[in-house]
Amino acid sequence: MYTVALVRRESDLRPRFFRCYRSGNAALNLLPQATEFRAKVINVVYPFVLVWKTHLQTNIQPLLEGYHSGLETGDLEFGAYCAFNYCNLSYWSGKNLATLVYEMDLYNQSMLQIKQESARNFHRIFYQAALNLSTNNTNPITFKGKVYNELEMLPIHSTVGDNYSIGT
Repeated sequence: MYTVALVRRESDLRPRFFRCYRSGNAALNLLPQATEFRAKVINVVYPFVLVWKTHLQTNIQPLLEGYHSGLETGDLEFGAYCAFNYCNLSYWSGKNLATLVYEMDLYNQSMLQIKQESARNFHRIFYQAALNLSTNNTNPITFKGKVYNELEMLPIHSTVGDNYSIGT
């Protein structure tokens, strides 16, 4: 979390990103001694820090490790966020939509089963986008479908102050 806080401190981006990158790598190097934090660290470092300096593709697979680690250690919240970010980065990397939709369905079911609604709400937005693009949807920019309905969910996001979902 310290790594993310560094981003907001300075006005010049170069030193900021250098410090974040170093801090993120330091956190990854400490993981063998702190496995109970594995899902949290992976969820912060790969999609929010390393992605600025390394190819997007290299940041995807570790998120699956974070997901499995979260399930194994009982950190279900950050395990679910790792699954969301795995799907999110896979979406933006141009992964085959048929494969992605299949995986998104599996992680959607998993998040439902382990009762991680916040991560699932974020996930469902990208899942619906992938569905819209992979089917003969006449209006793919409208998020009203089998897994997400923006007209129903927007008031809920607003009520609970879920600005991340609103901005997505």
